[in-house]
Amino acid sequence: MNNALDVSEARGFAIDEFFNTIGVVFVRAGIEAVTQLLKQMTGGHVVSADQAGSGDSELLDETNVHAVIFQFREHNWTLFTYDVCKDHFIKQFAEKINAPCIYFEYEDASVWSSYKLIHKGNVVEEYRFGPDYSDDIDGFFEEVKEDVGEDLTGMMKQSEKQHWDIDIVEDGEQFQFRSVLQTVGDFEIIDMHAFLDKFFKYQDAWFPDWDYFPDPNGRSNSPYIKPDDFIGVNILTAIPEAH
Repeated sequence: MNNALDVSEARGFAIDEFFNTIGVVFVRAGIEAVTQLLKQMTGGHVVSADQAGSGDSELLDETNVHAVIFQFREHNWTLFTYDVCKDHFIKQFAEKINAPCIYFEYEDASVWSSYKLIHKGNVVEEYRFGPDYSDDIDGFFEEVKEDVGEDLTGMMKQSEKQHWDIDIVEDGEQFQFRSVLQTVGDFEIIDMHAFLDKFFKYQDAWFPDWDYFPDPNGRSNSPYIKPDDFIGVNILTAIPEAH
């Protein structure tokens, strides 16, 4: 960990690896607006980091914590942790708050990562990468062909290709990209970390190392971060399933 890091000026993508399935949402809005809309849309309860530190175990049972919401000082983006595969909810959220959102997902079972840049409820840019499963998919469609007597492989592959501006495989990894905002070269998206770092810096956003994420009690595990590095930290609890 770099103890010289100035959190207020940090931008880019600082993650080296993922350990578990996780979704992280970035919203270009203040923490209070983000917190209130999440509370309104989910029916959850909000606990501030100060309340979390008071040791209310009923409110802060870790199984009851659904989202940790935080904003770094001198940053325009508020972050919150969320589930994966919740595109519909995040698109609704982005439309209601009327601000750009970035929905980043890592799925542990497939080992795929992705981001979606969402404006006014619409995905305007998307980038995905992970292991190439084309052989497994081809095998699946061969079984379908045997069962139904129809070869769907070509049709499905063509449909998938049409969705992406770039869809390539390199050294056993698949990379997919589409955007209405920019055109990029194949070689750019193959270097995942550099591409993500460039994207977040261009958005003036910071995807920090995990040590800088507050835990379910609103505390950061980094020995170098101070409480005043945050504008605020809120915890959303007791949320029913959002659709």
